[in-house]
Amino acid sequence: RIKISHELLKVAQTRFQTSKIEFDANRISANKHLESKIALDTAKINHIESVCQYVKTQDMYLIIVEQNHQ
Repeated sequence: RIKISHELLKVAQTRFQTSKIEFDANRISANKHLESKIALDTAKINHIESVCQYVKTQDMYLIIVEQNHQ
């Protein structure tokens, strides 16, 4: 899940960079550019959530393993 969210984040970053170039060249509206920024921010949030979920799951696993070894 982390790997997939990381790939989606990279795609969103590329789209945002392209959007910035197109916006600066007056090829797209400010709204379209804002949409790409929102998509990038959403991808960042989703990636952070994926990492947090992984850490929580790993922590639960380690607690269970530790309890089984006591």
